[in-house]
Amino acid sequence: MKKLIKFGVVLFVGGLIATFIGWRMGGAQPVAVGKDWRPKIVHEEVRNKTLPTITEIDLDVTDANIAIQRGKRYGIRLEDRNVGKPTYRVSHQKLTVTQDWSDSFSGGIDWQAAPVHNIIITVPESAVLTNVKINNANGQINLTDNYINRLETSQGDGDLFATRGTIKNFKLNSNDGNVHLTQLRVTNGQAKLRDGSFEMDSGKLTNKLAVNNYDGLNRVNGVAAKGYYLQTTNGKNRLKSKTSASPIIHHADQTPLIKLINHDANNVIN
Repeated sequence: MKKLIKFGVVLFVGGLIATFIGWRMGGAQPVAVGKDWRPKIVHEEVRNKTLPTITEIDLDVTDANIAIQRGKRYGIRLEDRNVGKPTYRVSHQKLTVTQDWSDSFSGGIDWQAAPVHNIIITVPESAVLTNVKINNANGQINLTDNYINRLETSQGDGDLFATRGTIKNFKLNSNDGNVHLTQLRVTNGQAKLRDGSFEMDSGKLTNKLAVNNYDGLNRVNGVAAKGYYLQTTNGKNRLKSKTSASPIIHHADQTPLIKLINHDANNVIN
C-alpha cells in the first residue's frame, strides 16, 4: 500500500512539473503531421511576391482559401503554415500553384485547429485572364472584379463567391458547398452541385445558364432571360409568380436561357 502511495505521489509531482514546463513554453501548441509522418509544431509564415504578367492560372491545392482579385500589379500572397506549404511558378505567362500534402489533420493537446492556408492572387484592372482552373479539396474560393474568358473549378468542401466583373464561360463542380454569383456578366455557365445551394443575383446573361443540383436550392434573382426550363424531382419550381411541382418550360428554345434542374430541393427564379 505504501509503495502504491509513493508511486502516486511521484506521478502527481511529475505531472505538476510537466504542466509547469508546458505553461512556460506557451501551453498546447497546434501540431500537424508532415510528409515524413512526424508531428511538427505549426507556425504561420507570410510570403509576398510580385509576379510577371500572367494570362492563365492553374491551382491544384488540398487545403487552402483562394482569392483572385484586382490589385495594382500582378502578385501573389501566401499565408502559409510550415507544413503543407503551397508552391508556385510562372512559365509562359501561366501561374501554377500546387500543394502536395494536406495538413488538415492538425491539432494540439486540446486539438486546437491551426488556420488553413490562404492564397491571394492580384491582377491589374486592365488584365484579361484567358483561362483559370481551380482544383481545391478543402477551402473557399473568392473571385472579385475579374475579367475571365474561361473558368473551371472543382471543389470538395467549401463555398465559391464570384462578385462583379465578367466570367464569359464557366464550368463549376462542387461536392459540398454553396455557389454565390453576384453582379456578374456571363455568356455561358454550367454548374453541378451535390450538396449546396446555387444563387445568382443581378448580373447579365448573354446565352445560357445550366445548373444541375442534387440536394440544394437553385435560385436566380434579377437576371433577364427569354427562355426558362425548371425541373425538380422532389421539390417545387417557381418562375416569378407561377409555382408548380411539375416542370415549368417557357420559350426553352430561346436565349438567353436559364435552365435549373434539381433532385431534392426547389428551383426559384425571381
